[in-house]
This record gives sequence, structure tokens and C-alpha cells, in this order.
Amino acid sequence: MFQKLIIGVMALVLSIVTPMVVLDHARVATDLQTLKDSSYLAYLDIVKLKTKLDFAQIRAATRLLYVPDLGNGSGVMIAPGRMLTAAHVAKINEQFPLLLNGKQVKVLKISEEYDLALLEVEEACPCVPLASKLPEVDQLAYIVGFPLNVPEMPQYLTEGRVQGTTTKYFRTLTSAQAAPGNSGGGLFVNVNGEWKLTGILVSV
Repeated sequence: MFQKLIIGVMALVLSIVTPMVVLDHARVATDLQTLKDSSYLAYLDIVKLKTKLDFAQIRAATRLLYVPDLGNGSGVMIAPGRMLTAAHVAKINEQFPLLLNGKQVKVLKISEEYDLALLEVEEACPCVPLASKLPEVDQLAYIVGFPLNVPEMPQYLTEGRVQGTTTKYFRTLTSAQAAPGNSGGGLFVNVNGEWKLTGILVSV
């Protein structure tokens, strides 16, 4: 009789615990599938974002600065009549006329410490607004500029990832490839579908 009682209690316990275990396994499996699905969906979102990116704005905002028969650099329109470039590009203007679409630019301010310059130009937008914060490590970034001696394809756009920002001079390091003529061109990031200028190319 005692043995029958134990068997009965065990049967009762198993009838309660077993469905709980099965349900728990099912919940874990569901959670794992949800996690897998959400990760995959996040990956798809990134792929879709890259697929939908339109580079026309940053290409149009990046302009060719040049000295005839001497060399060239790049600059980025940040507002109507205002352009950012590298200081070493702007300083050419001290000896030779630095031109944008055949018109000489006016240097408003130069920071040799940061290798940045603000120009006054007779140009309108498209422009790209400045980013409000530094880019994050591994964030996708794009450089647009005009490398030297490539007349058949004067403007280059390259993709890379941000590697970090140095505390001295606030230099952002990126794996995006660039050439000397790209100096003064922009480093752009896309934030929620909007382009932001996060840096000016000053060294290769």
C-alpha cells in the first residue's frame, strides 16, 4: 500500500512537472528563434540601408579646388557661400590663385593647428551639415574628394570604417582609402538617413 502511495505521488508530480519542462523548453526555443530572427532582421536593415544610400548629396557638396597647371585639392560646402577645406590647401592661395569653377576663393579663417580652413565662395548648395558628435568606432564612413592626375574619373568616393579619434587635434582615423588630391575633402557618415560631415581630410 505504501509502495502504491509513492507511485501515485510520483505520477502526480510527473504529471505536473513534465508539462512545465516541455513548456519551458518550448519557451527557450521560441526565445532563441526570436533572437535569431531579430538579429537577422537587424542585419537585413543594415543591408537595406547600404542599398538605399544615395551619395548624390555628398558628391555634389564636395567641390574641386585647383591652381591651373599646378595641382588641386577638395572642399566641402557646408552652407551657401561657405566651404571647409584643409589649411594646407587654402594656403596655396597666398602664392597662387586658388580657384573654384574658375573663380578665386577667399580665405576667411585658417587653423594651422587643426589643418582646417573656412572659405568664402561664390557657390550655392547642395551642402552637408556638420555632425554634432564624433563618429563611433567601426561606424561606416565615406571619403569624397578629387585625387591628383585622374582626369578620366576626377571624383572618388571610398568606404571604410572609423578606427578611432585621437585626443590630440581630434584626428579621426579611418580605413577608407584616400589620395593626396583628396585633401580638404569630407569624411561623411549617414545618421538615420541623413548625411553629416564629421571630418575634413588632412593627411593620407
